[in-house]
Amino acid sequence: MSDLHVPKLETFDVSAAANVDPKGFVRGVDVFETHPHGLYMGRGADHPQFGYLESWLLPDLGLRANIFHSRPGIAATSHRYLDVAEVTRGPGSDAANGAFATGDDPITRDAAFDVWRTRDLYLDLVVLDGEVRVDDADELTAAVAAGLVDAETGAWAIDRAFAALAGITAHDGDVDAWLASVGCPVTWADDVSLAPADQPRPKRVAIGAGPGAGAVDGDVSVGKR
Repeated sequence: MSDLHVPKLETFDVSAAANVDPKGFVRGVDVFETHPHGLYMGRGADHPQFGYLESWLLPDLGLRANIFHSRPGIAATSHRYLDVAEVTRGPGSDAANGAFATGDDPITRDAAFDVWRTRDLYLDLVVLDGEVRVDDADELTAAVAAGLVDAETGAWAIDRAFAALAGITAHDGDVDAWLASVGCPVTWADDVSLAPADQPRPKRVAIGAGPGAGAVDGDVSVGKR
């Protein structure tokens, strides 16, 4: 049975050096780098299986590319992990408006637009040892059937996923080579420091809000990871 849940929302506030994760927790960010084709983020993670997360938000491709740096003794389940997502960029003053454009909308390049947001559209591409697969098609199907995502957006997500699958496969499973070939070059940290897994619980804000929003309490359900 698929895990039915609303699309996961995240906020990436460059000036505040903060990432509001899908559960509303405000995570401090070590590095943000803004590029013409996307945003790079590197930050610690208190997850029991990985202690550091690197991500690239790539709006023109409708993708978020990730490396999850595993803790000692934990076998990596991916070398690259790509989320299909709508990626938007806007000014900080709009951080709580909850509005997301479709993946075809232009992204404003003005430097003042330093808050990025993602709306995850369920489909993932998992790349390990040169092999690539698409996961969670059942989640997208269930979300469309339940009216959580409209059919047009669902079709767009499928198109993005299979364009990435074809490109990665054509480059022998090398995600970075494919991204460079389509004008979205990515680089990754040479070395990272894993964050401890037993950190104090961070501030929690409303899902999709900015890091400066008022703290909230309570449990939320946004699917796995």
